[in-house]
Parts: sequence; C-alpha cells; structure tokens
Amino acid sequence: MLFPSPATVYDLGLNGGPIESTKRSATRKSFGSYSWSGSTSSRPSTPAFIESKPAMSGPVEKIVKQFRREFCYTPLTIFTSGQDKSVEHNEIPDCQFRKVFFTDDTSVLDPTALSDMEKYVRMTVFISTSDEGFENPKIFVEQQVSRSGCKCIVAHVLAFNGKIQCDVDYRFPGCGDELQPGRPRDLILRVKSLDGSIFASRMANASYYGYDIKRSAYVDEGTISRGLDLPWEDASPILANHFSGEHLKMLLDTQSKKIVPVGGRGRGKQLFHLNLLGFGQRAGDDSYVGDLQLEVVYVY
Repeated sequence: MLFPSPATVYDLGLNGGPIESTKRSATRKSFGSYSWSGSTSSRPSTPAFIESKPAMSGPVEKIVKQFRREFCYTPLTIFTSGQDKSVEHNEIPDCQFRKVFFTDDTSVLDPTALSDMEKYVRMTVFISTSDEGFENPKIFVEQQVSRSGCKCIVAHVLAFNGKIQCDVDYRFPGCGDELQPGRPRDLILRVKSLDGSIFASRMANASYYGYDIKRSAYVDEGTISRGLDLPWEDASPILANHFSGEHLKMLLDTQSKKIVPVGGRGRGKQLFHLNLLGFGQRAGDDSYVGDLQLEVVYVY
C-alpha cells in the first residue's frame, strides 16, 4: 500500500535552476482549525451592549394612564416595530398618546443581521437635543407577544440609570417582539439625538390616538318628525344646530341601508356622518389637533 509523502522543494537560483543546498520537504498545513492572528486581521468580536431593564411593564392602557399627568404638555410617545396604524387596533378609550412606527432596515445593509434577527429586535428611537441632559428620561416601547394563542401588546418604560448615552446600543433582555410564541427576543435599542426642527418633522409623521371628538345623536319613529336640535357645542361654529324633520325623513328614505349597532338601543340606521378635520382636541404642545366626528342615527 502506498502512502503519500511530502513533496521536495528547492529555492531557485539566478539562472532559474534549483539550489541543491536548499533541498527540504514541504509541510502540510491544516486549515480546519485556522486561528486569526496578526495586526491586520482579527476575529469579529461580540457586539458590546449596555445592559439594562425596564422600569415598568404592562398593558398600553395601564402605562398611558399611569403617566398621563406627567405628559399633559407633551404627547406620550410610544415607539413600536408594529406596522398596523389603524384606529381600531390602537385607540384606547380615554387615553391620548402617539406612536412612532419604526422599520429596521439593517438586514438589507448588513447581511449578518439576518442571523441576529433570531435573537434581537433592533430599534432606533430619537429624542430632541434639548432633552439630552435629563436624568432618568422615560422612553416607551411596545412589544408584540402571544398570550393563550392571541396576539397582544405589552408596553415597557425603559430605564437608563442616569443620562441617556446616544449612538450606543442598549440591551433589554426579553423586551423584543416574539418570533415564536413564548420566545421573546432581546431588544437592542439605540438613541439618536436630533435637532429641534428635525425632531419636529419626524414627530409630524407619528400617528396620534385619542384626540378625536366623537358625538352621536339619535332619533326614532316618534321623534324624527319634530326634527333634531344638535347638542354639540363643538359644531356650532360650522353647523346649524337644528335639522328639520323633513330633512331627516329625506335622509332616512335616500341613505344607503347601513345598519349600525346602537349601544343599549338595539339597531340603528346611520342617517349621516361628518368628519370635520381640525375640530378635535389639541395636543398640549400644539403638535397635533384631532378631528370632530358627528353622526345621527335612526333607531329602529
């Protein structure tokens, strides 16, 4: 049986021929256990994080109501990686807040981020430069989790143990969205400080909830002929406060057959609905004003 033997190598002389005195055997090098060394290359190190944890966690409604007095002059801001901006899934009765919907695009820029997505949820939040010096600032984030087979939202009030360090990564274990039920990922959070005008423009793209005013009035077979005096002081600058019975009956006959539930009153037919932009509640810092929504319903 033949076994492979090392090759014989020589150094070459000026004429291109081998130099006999330099005869030696080649050595085999295994690359299976190659170790990084030298001044120009080094093995990538594990990212360094500032370890932290939330100061408080709970349902969004509980968190918003807990801090509403503290944020009466500035809207309470929640950062979320969710993408559902609908009023139906975000608005909470008697709660005013805004959400900044954030999409992390690092997986496009950095291919190695794809593997990190199984362990981390990365989020960048921003503050105004005027807020950098605050001690123990409050930043609110959402986490999407599963409870008993149903998706739900948990809000976290993040703690920073002093002043925020901008442009560094904080790790909040178990505070990231679940990739699989019962397996929350860590939240990797980076804070960016923005100039006042840039910060305001970013917040202009936030979604505000709880600032709309909703008013309803009801008529039935016995009262429609008498007309309706609107009880909405909010509408008086722009709407007549009285609708005649004749107009209401016309609406009843001509409107589409839209049946709406009427709490404690059975079923009803919506005679009209108006959405008046900019006549709702105003945020404490004047950054936003809601709408006034008016409807009249005929109750069967």
